This record gives sequence, C-alpha cells and structure tokens, in this order.
Amino acid sequence: MYNSTTLPIRTQKVIKAIYYMKNKKQETSQERITLEIPKQLFERVATHCNTSGIAPHEFVIEAVSEKLASIHREKRKKQRL
Repeated sequence: MYNSTTLPIRTQKVIKAIYYMKNKKQETSQERITLEIPKQLFERVATHCNTSGIAPHEFVIEAVSEKLASIHREKRKKQRL
C-alpha cells in the first residue's frame, strides 16, 4: 500500500472509502444454517441439483418452503373439520 503521507488528502479519503466498501459485510435479509445430513441423502441432492441445473441451497430453500406450506395446509384442514 502507499505511504499515506505522500498522497493528497482527497486520494487518502478515496482509498479509505474503497477499502471500507470492500471489507464491509453485506447486510442481507438471510440467515445461515448448518445441517448434518446422511451422506447418501447429500449425494442424492447433489445429483438432482446437477441434473436440474440448480444450486443445492436453492433446492433446500424450496424443499423447506414446500414442507412448511404443507404443514400450514394440514393445520387449516384440521381447523375446518
């Protein structure tokens, strides 16, 4: 890196701003979860994703969403009976 004393103040500010933007963590509306699943299941997911052309995390998000929707439908069905 440059010696900050040899650069003009404006250039120093620009360099600091660029450094800050590169190192700032991206704020997202997503959370991270770590799963331990059987190796055979993992391999099935990986194979399916490769043949379908989707990312494994997209597959898992869709599967969880579908499961939650199914649970919600079952609860509503029971309430109506």
